[in-house]
Amino acid sequence: LIVTGTPQEGSTGWKDLKEAYSPAKLVKFLPCGFLFALTSALMSMAMGMGLSGAMSVVIGRVYLPICALASRFVLGKYYTWLEWFAIIILTLDAAAFGSLKTMGSASHSSSTLAILCCAGSATSAALSAICMERLMKGEGKPFMMQKMRTDFACSLWSIAFLPVMGWLASPDHFAKGAYWLYRPTLYKCTWDGAHHGICGAWDAARTTFEPFGQSNTFVYGGWDQGSFIVNANATVLAAAECVCERGVWVAWDDGKLYVMLALAVFYGFITGLVVTTAGSVARAIADAFSLMLVYFVGDPLVKGTNLYDMSLNLTAVVLPLSSQTFSIAADELKKVTKAQEEGIELLEEEGLKVEDESDSDDFSSDG
Repeated sequence: LIVTGTPQEGSTGWKDLKEAYSPAKLVKFLPCGFLFALTSALMSMAMGMGLSGAMSVVIGRVYLPICALASRFVLGKYYTWLEWFAIIILTLDAAAFGSLKTMGSASHSSSTLAILCCAGSATSAALSAICMERLMKGEGKPFMMQKMRTDFACSLWSIAFLPVMGWLASPDHFAKGAYWLYRPTLYKCTWDGAHHGICGAWDAARTTFEPFGQSNTFVYGGWDQGSFIVNANATVLAAAECVCERGVWVAWDDGKLYVMLALAVFYGFITGLVVTTAGSVARAIADAFSLMLVYFVGDPLVKGTNLYDMSLNLTAVVLPLSSQTFSIAADELKKVTKAQEEGIELLEEEGLKVEDESDSDDFSSDG
């Protein structure tokens, strides 16, 4: 609607829409869309395997240095030592913040595979941001037209990743990955603090439970040397609440999902706008403020957490200070670069004047 309602000069909305979905142009955005879809898939797998939010913050901080390095070598951007210093402080401080949060968490430990998925997601996110920045600035087209191409490529790859995630999924790691298999409809049924919740089927003698999502029977239990041992007492207590269903749209009757989807779409739009205008590294720096906002405002309002932990408070306060250091360093670099350019232009002008004067003196002497 935005593209058709605000066409380019000398064009119409429908022509712009046709240009936006030109096959030749869409092909260029497929690698970027692949990286976006890979980022979402890996993070979904990591969270589905029980990775805590705090731990995802710790591991996800590799995004910033990877993005800065890729920006330096792919886009040819230059960063001063002060900017690199701010990037290092931001990365280490955010990692320390997540580590401190994890120390006070009672959640079960994260698996190595979940940690690797989160690190892969952060790496893919950094590369996708660089790819998007290069495409957005290189095409010279309106932002909304470029964003539509990116969203189309991302949607295409996201659909393609649905069966891939199912093939990679396993009941003991990521039971919810395969949409064609049964899984618990409630998140709290997947882990009660001591037992895994899973869907499957009993054998004919009801002596062995096969936890591979082929039936809608729900049980609680745990893995032991490749076998799933059912905990009968925990299963009986949860029988009325925990049910199993399968399909792509399972649990989409929860209104919170639509709120999250709307926020994710808005976040993607704003992120693309920031990357296009300010760059991918500036976007990563700005993300540090969201962590402080969630900790000081979101968690107390939503979860009722307190702010008595001074080590966490001080660690969170360092984030905006480091961000401000990076912004000031970038601003000073721009001033120095501008002064150098003006100085070169002035010297060139003075050089031309000296040349002109010498030429006129030579002409006078010859005369």
